[in-house]
Amino acid sequence: MKPIKRLLISVWMIILLIGCAAFFPIKPWAAETKSLTLDFDNSDPVEYHARIMEIDYEKAQLVVAEDPILVVDLMVRGERFATQVTDANGKPKPLASFKAGDMVLIQGFKNSDGVVFASLIQDLILKKRKVKQVPKAMQKRNRRYKP
Repeated sequence: MKPIKRLLISVWMIILLIGCAAFFPIKPWAAETKSLTLDFDNSDPVEYHARIMEIDYEKAQLVVAEDPILVVDLMVRGERFATQVTDANGKPKPLASFKAGDMVLIQGFKNSDGVVFASLIQDLILKKRKVKQVPKAMQKRNRRYKP
């Protein structure tokens, strides 16, 4: 094959590749938008006292007790529904300070598709209790009762 013909075929292949990329863009799976709706009539209130299994800061999503938990700020029927993220004392705490393995209290609403919209995420502090060693029970001696 002549070098000029090879160059011409390479140029056309590059133009074809650029054209295909422009007309048929590749969308990653994570870029798909999900339509999330919160309907209080079809949702059940839930409460969890459990550890965080996974956490995704970019999506503001936790996995607790094998259920996906969403941290949201929505307008529902003209009212604002926002997740409160607090420490054990009830003071605001950033979501970034939580990590997998932390014990949390979560209150919210579970949709029919299994997604939980959190209204409260509170950090729970587990106190280590010191157990006092109980002395061995003293054996009763055989005493005769003397009146």
